[in-house]
Amino acid sequence: MKNSGLKLLINDSFEINSVDCRQDEEKKYDHEKVLLHYIQSRTLRNHTQNTIYNALRVLNGFATAVRKFWWEIRIPDVNEYHQALIDRGLAISTIRGYINIINNFYEFLLNHPEIPQTVLEMNAGKSVERIDWKYGVKLIQPVDSWFKPTHVSDDLPTDRVIPTIEELRTFFSFIRKYAEESTKPLVYQRDYALFRLIYGTGIRMNECRMLDVGDLIFNYGTIHVRFGKGTKGSGRRERYVPMVLHGLPQVLEIYLKHCRSQFPCANQDPALFLSERGERMSLASIKQRLLALQNLARNNDISIRQFSCHDLRRAFATHLYERDPRKIEPIRHMLGHSMLATTQRYLRPSSKFMEEQLQSLTSGHLIRLLEVKPDA
Repeated sequence: MKNSGLKLLINDSFEINSVDCRQDEEKKYDHEKVLLHYIQSRTLRNHTQNTIYNALRVLNGFATAVRKFWWEIRIPDVNEYHQALIDRGLAISTIRGYINIINNFYEFLLNHPEIPQTVLEMNAGKSVERIDWKYGVKLIQPVDSWFKPTHVSDDLPTDRVIPTIEELRTFFSFIRKYAEESTKPLVYQRDYALFRLIYGTGIRMNECRMLDVGDLIFNYGTIHVRFGKGTKGSGRRERYVPMVLHGLPQVLEIYLKHCRSQFPCANQDPALFLSERGERMSLASIKQRLLALQNLARNNDISIRQFSCHDLRRAFATHLYERDPRKIEPIRHMLGHSMLATTQRYLRPSSKFMEEQLQSLTSGHLIRLLEVKPDA
């Protein structure tokens, strides 16, 4: 992402009314430079372009909503913004993400209060200025830790149910058959391979989107995930995941040989999944395609519940866990989680599975009790 693009986005999304126009322009310029400095820090920490753009979008929206410069914002401003997010009906996880971005920005600002200089200012020998000194304010952390939403599993709706193995088998079978009759068979064959890949490996939607053809290592039966999600702002983390489950190698080999090669720019763009225009598919396109396929299946009398790409990821973890609960550690690795507790929150075992496990546990316990002989 180029600074010129960031600069344009910042200027277009932040307006402040002021009597002194000249002073107002200087404040806007410093406001912009501070934000660019923060964006640069995230770039140096190896964050993905989507992560950086999302942080920039949230911070721009926040500054526009409170109509203040960064050094003028206080705790009541963030609390009012927080309440406005709640009033909009946003999900708790979304609100938490917004507040965490604002919190992280101010952590950076408190540790780097200097106003960064341009190349011209540095060559001219301009002295370094600090925001608090220049504008006579005390920089604070305006995000009250008491009101920050915490990351708990209860964020998920209690009635959220992942698709069953039978539902997914029916869904994928429908896509494969529909592709043979469709006027756009390449699109449906691509969709079939894409969503089979997400379900067959448990990788995230963006991780799947960023895959290149060269990331499929058939000789070793693995996939090189180069844009893995980091933890606590650590930036992207690479990992290798096996692609040997659910007949996935055969699906991908057929896709590469008979489908992808016929997309526009297939020889120029390395992306594994291409759009109809020959570009790497966007996240919005992937979400839209999954929704369209589910609606199409229902219109053809296929009974399936609504699910997202993230539900496919949860289904992958849950179905493997139900097959063998002892394999939870390999599941953690495939999902790219650093903590086992995170993987455990992903699992949504069926009531039948839980009943069988409880039955096995209690039956074994009763048998051991019957074997115990009372003292003579």
